[in-house]
Amino acid sequence: MADPRLASSFPILLQRFFVEHLGNQRAVSSRTIAAYRDTFRLLLDFAEATIGKAPTRLTLADLDAQLDAPINLAISPGL
Repeated sequence: MADPRLASSFPILLQRFFVEHLGNQRAVSSRTIAAYRDTFRLLLDFAEATIGKAPTRLTLADLDAQLDAPINLAISPGL
């Protein structure tokens, strides 16, 4: 069984990645942080559509699972 401390800490880990790792340790530009933010937003939206969990309820185990279940994604005309 998965460690419950890891299961509940994904939002905290993600925040630390942005603030501590990218912002403080790596000192990347705001554009780099925005690119990472946008990419994570796409991943979290996809995971929510595939798994059916809100991003705030996702765990690392959820993202380690197969995310290749068939889903119906509508393509926005603006893309």
